[in-house]
Amino acid sequence: MVKISRKGLILAGAVAVLATGGIAAAYAAQSHHGHHWAQGRMHWMESMLMPMDSDKDGSVSRAEIESGTAAKATEIDADKDGNITVDEVVAYREKQRLQRLADEIKAMDSDSDGKVSVAEYEAAQVWRLARLDRDGNGTIDPQELMPRKGPHDGMPHRQ
Repeated sequence: MVKISRKGLILAGAVAVLATGGIAAAYAAQSHHGHHWAQGRMHWMESMLMPMDSDKDGSVSRAEIESGTAAKATEIDADKDGNITVDEVVAYREKQRLQRLADEIKAMDSDSDGKVSVAEYEAAQVWRLARLDRDGNGTIDPQELMPRKGPHDGMPHRQ
């Protein structure tokens, strides 16, 4: 069984977050596809870092990273023994996966009855596929599958 101390996890998390930005910038500078790769990395960093921005000033300080990482470590350490095991990480990730699925079901449940009918499911899938047809010609071409320039490429986000 692998155990990681809380201090080790905080330090590793902070190093990983800071290193990812440098790696993304270096890769983007070297590759014509780098823009899309870096954009994906920046989205990942934003989704990981911005929740740590406790003072909501648009940037994340070292203290906020340490605090956010410590809070996440505490959440992962289910038995509160000060160590994180592989089983605890697996359980934490499974909990996150189930929450994403619940959110997806909720988004498809257009009549808010707690269930997704076949018609609601089909409508959600048609809507998702229609979003891929960016030029509106009724077909999804390979270039339409390429990463978009903006978060929704001018399309409103479905609530």
